[in-house]
Amino acid sequence: METFPATRELLACFVAHRTVNGHEKPLALEIARLAEKIGMRVQVDDFGDDRANVYAEAGEGPCLLLCGHLDVVPAEGRVAERPLYPPR
Repeated sequence: METFPATRELLACFVAHRTVNGHEKPLALEIARLAEKIGMRVQVDDFGDDRANVYAEAGEGPCLLLCGHLDVVPAEGRVAERPLYPPR
């Protein structure tokens, strides 16, 4: 089983995805890939139109549910001093 990426590397990977509402699928697939890489059981629900949810499980016994949003609200009309998305 491989180790999980360092926090900074993981955050850079996540913010590099443009996940405005309706475009979460690429990040969901990346999270699924990372979870599988460390041995988790993964399910991706594809809702079409570039939308998806990802579920990942590890171990047996009592459960802990972590739930979050992959999408963000677009910042149309606002100018950032620095790019929001790092160059790839």
